[in-house]
Amino acid sequence: MKSDILFFNPPQTKRGDSLQNRALLWIASYLQQNGFKVRVFYLGKSFQKTIKRALESYQPRNVAVSCKWYTNLYGALVVAQEIRKFNPGIRIITGGQTAAYFDKELLETGYFDLVIRGDAELPLLHILSKKTPINCSLKIKNCLKRYPLNYSQAHNNLVNYTLSRPTQILENATQILKGGNFIWTGKGCSGSCFYCAGSSSAQKNFFGRKSIAYRPIPDVLTDIAILSDYSRDLMFDFACPPGADDYYLQLFKKITPGKFRVNFFHWSLPSKKFMDKISSIFQRALIHLDTSTLCEQLRLSLSRKKLLKPFFSNQDIEEVVKYCQAKNNLRVCLENIVGLPGENQEQVEAHISFAYYLVQKYPALADISYLPLSAEPGALTDNLAKKLGLNLCRRTFVDYLKLTQKAFEANITYPYSGFFRCKHLKGSPISPYGIYQKGINQRSSYNRANFFMGKLGRELAASRVVYRYQFSRKLYRALLPHLAVTKR
Repeated sequence: MKSDILFFNPPQTKRGDSLQNRALLWIASYLQQNGFKVRVFYLGKSFQKTIKRALESYQPRNVAVSCKWYTNLYGALVVAQEIRKFNPGIRIITGGQTAAYFDKELLETGYFDLVIRGDAELPLLHILSKKTPINCSLKIKNCLKRYPLNYSQAHNNLVNYTLSRPTQILENATQILKGGNFIWTGKGCSGSCFYCAGSSSAQKNFFGRKSIAYRPIPDVLTDIAILSDYSRDLMFDFACPPGADDYYLQLFKKITPGKFRVNFFHWSLPSKKFMDKISSIFQRALIHLDTSTLCEQLRLSLSRKKLLKPFFSNQDIEEVVKYCQAKNNLRVCLENIVGLPGENQEQVEAHISFAYYLVQKYPALADISYLPLSAEPGALTDNLAKKLGLNLCRRTFVDYLKLTQKAFEANITYPYSGFFRCKHLKGSPISPYGIYQKGINQRSSYNRANFFMGKLGRELAASRVVYRYQFSRKLYRALLPHLAVTKR
């Protein structure tokens, strides 16, 4: 059966590790409901064979390769190369935040004919309908032509935009959707987190999006009903800025109690009403909170400079964990970043002390996660690194391409801790994180994150079996040298 367009989600490593961009399902649904034949492939193991088989079976005139996250950059190029080898005449399109940021460079590789900047639904419809391009970059007679961002998803164009039946658009639907399923509730962010390529400033630059847009609740419920045929595990992420609890309270009222489990990335602090409702509706829920750092002083300092989300105190965090403690089906995960600007030894120790206090006292605390501060294309770090006392050693297309190529070939996935363990990468000049504090060894952030996610993480995991946390004083004392702010 011929298709008008195929979508490929690229692998991140040569063995096929993949971070799935589930937005492709809604984009494909939009095109399918507008009369086009579409198919989505999430590439994994033996991806070359899958690409060849897909191109032979569906004979598409167009192929879209996702390049949403920078971790997919080299993988997207590899996929485009495979397509070119099979049929040089196929039009290859790419899009996503990373593609929008590096549109010129991606076109210059010769593997892509067109880059979509911003939201892709209407631009792709124009391309397939042979209408005037919008939100696009392409090369005309070796000159870069950028069409303006004339389309951005907002409240008025999100109505009646729902998923198609997965079997109509998705290859291996049962296999792909059997795990936790992302539920799309809206787009945009009001946060100004300096390290994030999805912050409010980046949303404006990449998508022309000036405000947050939420989808109509009946449409979200339609998607949940469709996906419930495959899994009862739901995930909400990237659409819950501060003050959005009311939207989710209205949504949860319409969901059948006890039918689903949920993984909810709140990225702020939930209200008591929110915690009451999510507890009453779902079998069990894991609420992820973006605490950034458990050192209150550092969080306050960065929030006042508008480099993080609005400030909340350690007491506020504890109150949320304590409230969840009273609910048998709620657990909490605190998400943190190590290596934030200005972070010193005293603040590291304050962070450890509060973490130790929380896990000792509250069984509801399922996890405390830590990632090293990382550079992302289009984040505020591109302009603020020097002012913040940070070394930025990853900025250009070549920088990101070299990183993702090394990771791809060595089968190392984000957050790239394998760079420090892989024998043939030892001594490599490539920094897996691309940004670190001036005067500090770039391994410092890795050492701190690795220790938390390693030794501390294993003890947390062992304790979760019976929901009891018994941290020895010996382990607590052992934290400090491993998490020290190490000089060069």
